[in-house]
Amino acid sequence: MLARFRWLSLFLAVTFGLLALLAVGCTPASSPIRARLTLAGEPAIGKPVVFTLDITSSEPITDVKANIMLPAGVETLSGATEWTIPSVEVGQHYVFSTTAQVVENGYYVIYSGGYKESYYQGQLTTRHGGGDSFHIIVEGDDTWVSKSPPENTWKSASSLGAYPEKPELVDTELKLSGPLTADGLTEVTYAVAPHIDLTNVEVGFGGFNGGLSTGNPRISANGENIMSFFSIPEEAQAFDRSMRWVGTLSEGQTYTFRITLDVADNGSNQLYAWVNERDPTDGHTVVGKLDMLDLQFYIPRWAR
Repeated sequence: MLARFRWLSLFLAVTFGLLALLAVGCTPASSPIRARLTLAGEPAIGKPVVFTLDITSSEPITDVKANIMLPAGVETLSGATEWTIPSVEVGQHYVFSTTAQVVENGYYVIYSGGYKESYYQGQLTTRHGGGDSFHIIVEGDDTWVSKSPPENTWKSASSLGAYPEKPELVDTELKLSGPLTADGLTEVTYAVAPHIDLTNVEVGFGGFNGGLSTGNPRISANGENIMSFFSIPEEAQAFDRSMRWVGTLSEGQTYTFRITLDVADNGSNQLYAWVNERDPTDGHTVVGKLDMLDLQFYIPRWAR
């Protein structure tokens, strides 16, 4: 029995040792390329700033590409944003700069880096490198700059009320009345025009916790309105802040569902709206349509 135990212990040790070696062998090696991005100036609206990228490597490497990626809303004033380094030597710094300006209020991420690409028979096989970035929020002359992203306080607080099922049977349009603002409410409209009568239908908007809230649900129609607002039980409010109507939608009519958005802190998320016609016998979706808006609002004073 003791001999068997020793052989079993030896077998397990060898097995786990081989697995460990395989794990090490399958782990991608870290890139020798390092990138450091610096910023000179205050990135207020219309004011020039200089982004400088410093590329180094812990081992010799050839054909390294470098770039500074400026998103829409940030314009190049002078200098390039892409470079190629034929040969990178250990201990050397390869420095590139570009001058730019922010032309619109908003939240921007400035990515940069150096990378090496390898090809086999014309196909990209590997790409490795190092990167660095800045997170910038601009509102006129007020700015916030960091190497880390601002906190996103907009948390979804509802499940989706539908999945696509014969979506061609209902026309929908989801839109904002204007840009989100810190000083007032923004209206959301969801126009729904069915091509068939929907007799057991739910129309809803997803809800949020945190720095974005929904409210003031309303409905209008170009014909008879026989939809009623569904009140979520008070004890469920912490878990489901969606707004939902139930009832009947008639073919050939357009129904407009409205809510308001109130922004109280920085964040980004998706606003979902849906139409869900269910079979009254077993509850499965007969007609389902899901729409989405990408929402984002950041200002410097809420990021500090």
